[in-house]
Amino acid sequence: MTSYQFSPLTLPILLLGERMHKNVSWSLTAALVSTSIFVTPAHSAQLTDWGFNAERNVIRLNTNTSVKPTVFLLSNPNRLVIDLPGTNKKGSTIRSQYGGAIKEIRISEVSGNVTRAVIELSDGFGVSSRNIKVASDAPGQWYVRMKSIESGIPPGPGETKEVIQVPTEGAPEVPLPPPIGGPLPPNRPLPSSRPLPPSSGNGNVLSVNLPAGKEIMPLKSQLQSLVNRYSDLSPGMFFIDVETGDYVNLGGDRVYAAASTIKLPILMAFFEAVDAGRIRLDEKLTVTNAAITGGSGNLQYYRGAKLSALSVATKMITISDNTATNMIISRLGGLSAVNARFRSWGLNNTYMKNYLGDFKGTNKTSAVDLVKASALVAKRKVMSESSRAKALDILNATENTKLLKAGLGDGAHIAHKTGTLGVILGDAGIIEKPSGKLYLAGVFVRRPFNDLRGRYFIQEASRLSYNYFNSKG
Repeated sequence: MTSYQFSPLTLPILLLGERMHKNVSWSLTAALVSTSIFVTPAHSAQLTDWGFNAERNVIRLNTNTSVKPTVFLLSNPNRLVIDLPGTNKKGSTIRSQYGGAIKEIRISEVSGNVTRAVIELSDGFGVSSRNIKVASDAPGQWYVRMKSIESGIPPGPGETKEVIQVPTEGAPEVPLPPPIGGPLPPNRPLPSSRPLPPSSGNGNVLSVNLPAGKEIMPLKSQLQSLVNRYSDLSPGMFFIDVETGDYVNLGGDRVYAAASTIKLPILMAFFEAVDAGRIRLDEKLTVTNAAITGGSGNLQYYRGAKLSALSVATKMITISDNTATNMIISRLGGLSAVNARFRSWGLNNTYMKNYLGDFKGTNKTSAVDLVKASALVAKRKVMSESSRAKALDILNATENTKLLKAGLGDGAHIAHKTGTLGVILGDAGIIEKPSGKLYLAGVFVRRPFNDLRGRYFIQEASRLSYNYFNSKG
């Protein structure tokens, strides 16, 4: 079988992100090819559909056979060009107008049996080749992303052309991307701790085997000041040091729409079932009509595809794939089965009412519950060493790095899962300090719809907590 390789950073960046719901969706022009049979030149490919995510500046191009594109930048005006050689496009030129940095997208068939997609930037905007990423996660499906578009670019002296390197096209099963920031060593022992006394009375709301600590009042005061500054947000936070049990609880038991953070305990249930012999990592799961849903992820475009259970679980976390999540839930026995696992771990505020995408926010959890889940992983309570290592690698490769991770210092790692809805942001996981010691974090924010201050709040809360815990060694 052909082995396909990707740049370590390209694939996790490009695969579709977490905010792919009704209000932030692909601008799709599907059905460029109808179900009827076309008479085309021998060996020609067809452009079957395309999509553009204006929030992430990613264009997706699908062909019915494997085609490797040529990607290049042209100046005057600045534009990104993607040529699909040996590819036909039926119909007239497609033109889609946009605002802001992107003026227009054009897709047409040009001379030499080439289909060309052009993303033309508005006057004064440009993009450098280092900020162009190209990837494929299946034959005939390519993603090209402009990671950063720069403003204030003056016109150049004349037209120039710069070719972008295109990686080898990928297979339907995408290899696990390397963890961001480096892997956690698979069998590193975590800091030891004494059991929590049954009636400590210290306010520690966790029921797992963590030490009995005290509330960290200096950090709590800093976080409360942060809450006061963002008076129109409604946050809930819980932080705890794994070694000492010292903690901060600011509305940590408030219940929020879980969004994609629910995928953290689902991953735990998955590996628990693997250890019990109920699921094999290499068994094939099929993308069925019942599993397919909108929102984040790309398996929704692969009806009938078969992937290993490990590949599906990986997509569920790293690119927050909603369809992959539904496939894992079904394989675990459905909503009642996963809810039973949540209850067995003492996650009293965590439950699922609906499969994903749960855009109305009926699935619930809290910061405390997600920290409990993280503690079970950190303290080796749920899964075998082998499964735990795989779970940490997957969580460490979560693509969304704009929340808790953005507040961490150099040398820190985080194994976590984020969640995003229009009015909710959340993030929770295990943070390893440069010293190798651990603390756990869970933060939710209810915000005005798509208000970026929710993101800034979580980043600042993460920075404050990291600075405190890191100062303790």
